[in-house]
Amino acid sequence: DGVLLKPHIVKTIRNADGSIYEERGKTEVRRVIDSATDKTLMGLLEQVVASGGGAKAQVKGYRIGGKTGTAQEGEDRPAHALFISYAPYTAPEVSVTTVIPNGYASSNAADLTGFIYAYMYDKEALNDATFTDDGGVVGD
Repeated sequence: DGVLLKPHIVKTIRNADGSIYEERGKTEVRRVIDSATDKTLMGLLEQVVASGGGAKAQVKGYRIGGKTGTAQEGEDRPAHALFISYAPYTAPEVSVTTVIPNGYASSNAADLTGFIYAYMYDKEALNDATFTDDGGVVGD
């Protein structure tokens, strides 16, 4: 909603018996952009995955937001492939950043990110993929 939250690495600490010893809630630091701008940006990031260059990161039944990118190192080397994303779109729980050095195209990073989200949200989708010895993937 355009608000910067204080980051936490640990959300909950539990005792040996499973009871909660300490739990950290959301702490708002400050508003960084207005709510309307936030909604517009989130919509654009969702479109990157729904129908843009990040489409390979899609997981059935989940809305994901993301941004593709490449970084050139020189004319004689392939571009680095980048994809940064978050899911689920409506209530983000996780962010995945994928960087493939000399990975040619950002769609390759989005493809790898899709496997990470499939592992998290839809493991059955991974049953249709065959991984090759050289790191490639056959099938969707």
